[in-house]
Amino acid sequence: MPHQTSTNDSASSELIHLTTDDSSSIKLESQPSERFVILPRVNQTAENSLSPEQISAAEVYVGQALLYFEQEQWAKSIAACQEALRVYPKMGVAYKVWGNCLQRSGNSAEAIGIYAKALESKADMADIYCNLGSIYAKQRKWQQAIKHYQQSSIINPENATPYRNLARVWDELKDYNKSADCFFRAIAIQPDLLSSQNHFDLANNLLAEGNLEQAIACYKNCIDLDPNFLNAYARLADALEQDGQKDLALSYYKKLAQLQTEAKLPSSQSKSSQQISALLNPSAAQVSGSDRPNPQVASLPQSQASHNQPQLQPAKITIENKLKAYQQAAVQQPNSASIRFELGQLYFEDRQWQKAITCYQQAIQLNPQVAQYHLHLGRVWSQINNHDQANLAYYEGFSLKPEEASGKSHYLLGEKLLQQNCGEKAIDLLSSSHQ
Repeated sequence: MPHQTSTNDSASSELIHLTTDDSSSIKLESQPSERFVILPRVNQTAENSLSPEQISAAEVYVGQALLYFEQEQWAKSIAACQEALRVYPKMGVAYKVWGNCLQRSGNSAEAIGIYAKALESKADMADIYCNLGSIYAKQRKWQQAIKHYQQSSIINPENATPYRNLARVWDELKDYNKSADCFFRAIAIQPDLLSSQNHFDLANNLLAEGNLEQAIACYKNCIDLDPNFLNAYARLADALEQDGQKDLALSYYKKLAQLQTEAKLPSSQSKSSQQISALLNPSAAQVSGSDRPNPQVASLPQSQASHNQPQLQPAKITIENKLKAYQQAAVQQPNSASIRFELGQLYFEDRQWQKAITCYQQAIQLNPQVAQYHLHLGRVWSQINNHDQANLAYYEGFSLKPEEASGKSHYLLGEKLLQQNCGEKAIDLLSSSHQ
C-alpha cells in the first residue's frame, strides 16, 4: 500500500527536497530577543501536571503553527509553536514544527538546536532524525547524515524517506551497492515513488543484469500501480518462470489472457452512451490507462551497473508469451471462436502450420459463418502445398463474403475446383465471376 503522510508530518515531509541554493529560500526576519518567550527547561514541568484543557490549548497552537507553515509564514508559525510550549513545555511536536520552520527558512544551525530540544522531550521522533540527516547531507557531512537517517529508519522502518535519502548519500559516496539496497527498500515501502513505467523500465534493466528478485518486485509494483499494464504481466510471468515459480507464473499468464480477452469484448454501452459518458466526465476521458500522468517523484540514484548497461526499450510481448496467454484463454473459454482464431493466427506467425490449421478448424466449427476463418485456413493449407484443401477453404470464404476477392479470383478458383472434380462449387464461382 502506498505510504501516506499524516497531517502532522506534512511540515517535515518537504524537508528532503531542499535545494543546495539558499539564495531563493525565504529568510526568517530577525526578532528582538524580548519578543520571544523564555522557555523553562524541559524537566521543570511534568506532563502529568498539565490539565486536559492545557494540553488541548497547546494542540490548538500547534494546529495554528502548521497552518502558518503551509503558508510559509515562518515567523508566525514559530510564534504559535512558542505559545504551545509556554503551555506545554514538553510538547515535542511543537519543537519539531519550530525546527522545520528554521530549516525551511535557511537557518539550519538554529534548527539543529531546536531539534535537539525536541529529542530531549521525546527521543523517538523518527522524522526529527531524518530532518537532521537532511541538514547534514546538505552540508556534505555524509557520516553524520548517514547516522541520523539510519536512526530514523530504526525508529520507524515503515517510512520510505530516510531510505530514499540514504540512497542519495551512498550514491554521492559512489557506494552503488548500498545506494541500490536503500533505494529498493524505499520503493518496497512506497511504490508510488516511481511511476508504473519507471518500475517497468527498472525491472527490465534488473532482469538484464540477472537480478531476478528485484526485477520481480518491480514488475509487481508496476502492476499494482497500473493493473492494465499488459507488458508487465508478460515480463513478470517470464521472470517467475525463470525463478522456478511455475504456478505463480501461470497465474499471471492467465490474468494476461483475461485482460487481453476483455479488451476485445464489445462495450456494453452504445456509441451514443459512450459519448455522453465522455462529455459528462471529460477528465476521465482524457486520463486513462497508460496515458495517466505520472506522480511527481524526486530524482533517484541509479546503480553503478545501470550506468554501464544499455537502456532497454519498453518490452514487446513475445510470440511465446502471446501463445501462452491465448492457450490459457482457450482453456478458460472453450466456446470462443475468436480466441481459437487468434491462437491460430499466432501459430501461423510462428510457422507452426499444423497447430494453426487445427485452431482455424476449431474456430470454424464454433462459428462457420465467419469468412475470415475459412480464408485464413486456406492460406495455411497453401503454405504446406495442400492446394486442394486450400481451394475448398477459399471457396467457403468467398461464398460467405464474395467481395473479399475480385471477379478474376472467383474465376481462377472456379477453374481449379473444376480440376478437382468439384463441379457444383466450380459452377457457382464461375457464374459469380461474371456478375
